Amino acid sequence: MVSPDVSEPSLPGRVLVDFAKPEEAGRWQTVLDGVMGGRSSGTFVVEDGRMVFTGVLNTNGGGFSSVRRPASDLGLGTEAETGIHLRVRGDGRTYTLRLRQPSPTSRLAASYRSPFATQDLRSAGDAGVWQDVFLPFADMVPTWRGRTLDLPAVDPGRVDEIGVSIDDKIDGPFQIELGEIRTYRAERSNR
Repeated sequence: MVSPDVSEPSLPGRVLVDFAKPEEAGRWQTVLDGVMGGRSSGTFVVEDGRMVFTGVLNTNGGGFSSVRRPASDLGLGTEAETGIHLRVRGDGRTYTLRLRQPSPTSRLAASYRSPFATQDLRSAGDAGVWQDVFLPFADMVPTWRGRTLDLPAVDPGRVDEIGVSIDDKIDGPFQIELGEIRTYRAERSNR
């Protein structure tokens, strides 16, 4: 698993998802492992300018819980963007950013995934601190139903869904807060 550099130098990008907008809550849905016989739970609320995604992961029969939204209105791929910048408050568990991209030649849609570790701010008593996570498009791995695919890099302009999931193979409760989802552009050095 690659843990992204949370301090990657970057230039500001565009806000893709602003949870302060009331209509944002209606764009998201949960997708659970019950679709494959699993027993994990998950739910979310959007309040106070953030999404709180909570549940219980159960690895007996499945082992994932996710929140997703359509991405057609986000305009990914319209600028020289390097990747996705998430502002999160976590629980010490590993989550995954997921970008779905349909295949131009079949009904298959690959999930381009990038895992990221969160800091457990609850135990430190520092619940007010947000963590910045930078996930480059170039590092996202194409998968389908958990299997790695041999496909070209993600094309942000063809992404039709964005989401966050947990599938870290650890049974038990989880909670992550998403404050904002943006794009970013990496700074280029003149070496």
